[in-house]
Amino acid sequence: MTENTGIDNNEKQQQENLLRRNAKFVVILGGLLLLSFAVNEKGVTKSIGYTSSSTTTTRQKKKKNYTITNDHPTPRPIILPKEPREYYEQFPACQIRVYNMLEVHYEVIESVAKQIPYEYLNLTTTTTNYTNINTTTQQQQHQCNHYHLHFEFDSKASGKLRAKTWLADMNDRVNGTLLQDFATNITRSFGPAYLGVSPQLHSDWDATIQVSCACDAATRDWLLLDTAAATTKNICINHGKCNWTDAMPNSIQVSPHFERYFVPSALPKFDLLQDFGEARDDKLEICTIGSTWRRNWRLVVPFLQDASNANLWDKIRFRFLGKGGMPYPLRPYHNLTLFQPNQIGDDRKYYAAERACGMIMLPISRIPKGKNYMHYFKSVNGSAWKLSGTIPPIIAFERPFLVPNEILDLYRRELPLHVPHRGFDDLEPNGFAEALSSLLEELLSLTNK
Repeated sequence: MTENTGIDNNEKQQQENLLRRNAKFVVILGGLLLLSFAVNEKGVTKSIGYTSSSTTTTRQKKKKNYTITNDHPTPRPIILPKEPREYYEQFPACQIRVYNMLEVHYEVIESVAKQIPYEYLNLTTTTTNYTNINTTTQQQQHQCNHYHLHFEFDSKASGKLRAKTWLADMNDRVNGTLLQDFATNITRSFGPAYLGVSPQLHSDWDATIQVSCACDAATRDWLLLDTAAATTKNICINHGKCNWTDAMPNSIQVSPHFERYFVPSALPKFDLLQDFGEARDDKLEICTIGSTWRRNWRLVVPFLQDASNANLWDKIRFRFLGKGGMPYPLRPYHNLTLFQPNQIGDDRKYYAAERACGMIMLPISRIPKGKNYMHYFKSVNGSAWKLSGTIPPIIAFERPFLVPNEILDLYRRELPLHVPHRGFDDLEPNGFAEALSSLLEELLSLTNK
């Protein structure tokens, strides 16, 4: 009986402790709910840049909760050069060539020079022995100032408008400028850009970065290749999984699907009115970025079919910034609201159009199309999907956005989570439509304040 009484007393004490903990939890939860209500009452600052906070705002629409998390992203660890700055100052600036062998990815070239992490350059720090063409062994000091990185640019010769505008913009806006990283004290300077000419202004380059690497054996061999002095570092920027090169330390991705990556989001901030004389009305533009055939437009149909959204039709415009024209699933609704397909050849105006977007959405899902999941950017290693071009302008221009929950989690460190945004469940039939309605309700309420 004594043992049984001890057990009963222990159980009674555990129940009392549990009740006390639950009471504390209820008090804390009540406080959080009051704080959330206060944040909702205040709203969000109405401007191109939104006020940042660490609070969580909950809005309710159609009996479904949507959470906007405004947590600050986790910063990338700072990697400094191995030796003190005074040691490197005796050497000339590191000369880095950024070149593009294809007539695409012009938007990545500038971002590579401005954003590629220092450690990915793997710059030489020691004196190197090498054998020259006369087979005599010589010693040459191939050292450079790791605190001063100088970039020059060239791309494949092309007569297309996009190549010409890229060349003019780089030489007018970027050439001769400096970028100081105050966290590392590393200065990046930028030289001229060329089309169809490999600049040979230096006897050799301390690093050569190819921004559009093919996924093949030739690329692997190029990454393995040593120059005559065995000091020039060859670096590849890959835009999707590549079994030939993914394991190599000088193979860099542009998506957080991979360990070695950065998101190329150093986009120029042009203005449609000031730079191109194009005035916009007061409609809220819902933009999609990239070719329309890469999106699952059936996700948008329930939003257009919902009669409760009728008050939105004269306040919004869908703008498709990319190839493909009007998506077929949306054509039956062309008289409902405004749809504006836009294929812009001038990158400068394209960036200005992205910056003018009221919000950017990414309607993709795991709905199969043919043999592959053509609409969905998988977030697991082994995926062949590339970075969605939707992400960089969201980051660069701090636009409100709507993306799948999985993409939101994957890019959480990079995305501007202080602006109004939503994630949606791509497997829920009305998940996208409900999230879009909720986000538009918030954005339009801000414009009316």
